[in-house]
Amino acid sequence: MAGKFCHRLLALLHCWSSADQKKAIIEELAEQGVFWEELQAEVTKKQGNELDPFDLICHIVFDQPPLTRRERAENVRKRNYFTKYGDEAKKVLEALLEKYADAGVEHIKDIKYYDLSRLLPSVHPCR
Repeated sequence: MAGKFCHRLLALLHCWSSADQKKAIIEELAEQGVFWEELQAEVTKKQGNELDPFDLICHIVFDQPPLTRRERAENVRKRNYFTKYGDEAKKVLEALLEKYADAGVEHIKDIKYYDLSRLLPSVHPCR
């Protein structure tokens, strides 16, 4: 039983890593009568906060405890994952993690949300 569960969760992880696959998963849910916006609204109402889409699926499909984006970001910080990078890279990664915690992954993908001069004041793009 546990092996089958892990296999299904790993398959979801693999599929979820592609934006096209995310869209396909959401479309497949809709074809099965599960409408993403309604599902997200209902779970948000019950949980008291909006879950990241991946956490929402894991919570609904695999009965995993839901994590907020903020909790997920804090888990990354607790692991000290960024210590292997230089100071400038850490600043960028921290800013990206904070952006994710506040607004989700969709905003991370769009460059218009970044003020790189604030993140890296010592880097001048025109030089």
